[in-house]
Amino acid sequence: MSERTLSKRGQENLPAGEAFEKFIEVLINSYDKESNPDGIISLGVAENGLMHEELASFYNKLNINPRLLTYGDGPLGSRALRTALSSFFNDYFKPVEKVLPEQLIVAGGVTSIIDLIVFAVADEGDGILIGRPLYTSFANDIKSRAGAKLCPVSSEGRDPMSEGMVEQFEKELVKREKEGTRVRAIILARTKAHTILLGNATFVFPPEKVHPSHHSSLTVPSPRAQSVDTLKAYMRFCQRHGIHFISDEIYAMSIYRTPTNASATPFSSVLAIDTSNLIDANLVHVL
Repeated sequence: MSERTLSKRGQENLPAGEAFEKFIEVLINSYDKESNPDGIISLGVAENGLMHEELASFYNKLNINPRLLTYGDGPLGSRALRTALSSFFNDYFKPVEKVLPEQLIVAGGVTSIIDLIVFAVADEGDGILIGRPLYTSFANDIKSRAGAKLCPVSSEGRDPMSEGMVEQFEKELVKREKEGTRVRAIILARTKAHTILLGNATFVFPPEKVHPSHHSSLTVPSPRAQSVDTLKAYMRFCQRHGIHFISDEIYAMSIYRTPTNASATPFSSVLAIDTSNLIDANLVHVL
């Protein structure tokens, strides 16, 4: 498509970049034991592959009601789905107040939800603070439609999961606002990413199948979570500055204690914290 036929927004979002193109190449050439044994298993995506067979089996048994092919209960998601989700959150996230179906909005993944919420709370050019290392697609999620600005926060040697990281957010906010960027929200990735430097090759499996690249890196989720005290510190920070606290809890059920991770901090949802003396509940959003 010619750039002449696109809006300014469309032109700005047009360049996909080499990294994205390589990522698509990997997806197209994904490894399969039977159909594509010479393909690639990427370490650059977080997919729950251990559940694929069980989920496929479950979905194949579903009896699809024709009403599901209509507008149904409206654009927020079907009542049945939101009722099931609220039950799930109430059972596993231990919320202070019961989660109700009418409090939920369903969309096609957290990327879509981030796009929607940033569009709602930030104007073009406003800043969104996110701690490093961070999920690569956050930049696109907050910029492509809303036109907001990613403001990464460096740990500068601090544990990125610790309460001390809040001081880094404070420093970054002050710096950005001195530069003229109005900060409107933080996005807190609740299981922190970590980056694996790969030198001159991207590791794939089987081990002998190596996909060549140059000085690549991967950012993947790590089985660690912030403590309740740390979450409360972030809430006080957001309340002090009147900014939104967006808690990305997509990996909420992926914290495990193992022999090599025996002291893992148990996951606590933001929903499980009484926010009454910490932050205006209207500033808190759980994804």
